[in-house]
Amino acid sequence: MNIDPNDIDRKEAYNLFTSVIVPRPIAWVTTLNDDGSTNAAPFSFFMGVTSYPPRLAFSVSSRRGEPKDTAKNIMRTEEFVVNLVTKSNVEAMFITSGDYEYGIDELRQAKLSTGESEKISAPYIKESPVNMECKLEKIVEIGEPTNYMIIGEVILFHIDEAIYSEGVVDPHKLQSVGRMGNPLYSNVNDIFKMERP
Repeated sequence: MNIDPNDIDRKEAYNLFTSVIVPRPIAWVTTLNDDGSTNAAPFSFFMGVTSYPPRLAFSVSSRRGEPKDTAKNIMRTEEFVVNLVTKSNVEAMFITSGDYEYGIDELRQAKLSTGESEKISAPYIKESPVNMECKLEKIVEIGEPTNYMIIGEVILFHIDEAIYSEGVVDPHKLQSVGRMGNPLYSNVNDIFKMERP
């Protein structure tokens, strides 16, 4: 079977694409609104870019021809926190994915708490066991309507000691959640080891 993406509409293309690239890790991004309130939103077009220095990237679509709140805030402040989504906080993450008006504190809607970052102004989500304070490196505008690929350098990791051992995070203890095709999610259960040839 062959499918030409030019032969299907935008929604069909999204549904197909997001059901093929799975599971996708979720960047749960916190930023500061211009009034000082906190914005939180999840993005599953998310990946690591380099490990030293550590850089990551995630993609934010536009809304009604304008950048979404997360992109707008990062353009202004040039900083953000990526918080990881786990089995224990996935329902709260889902609440923050709603289409709220600018200035509405999604974390309050989800009954979540924030911690004060050490190197940037944007706070982190306390209920997430891994938080990465990031400085903006670059924003790449792609497509029409515009999508914003945001690339940032991780300048500080906050990691719960309960999931950290010998320089790495234990995936069994992290229990990370990934996005599948809409509306499905998955968590890491079946972990196996393979040695390099």
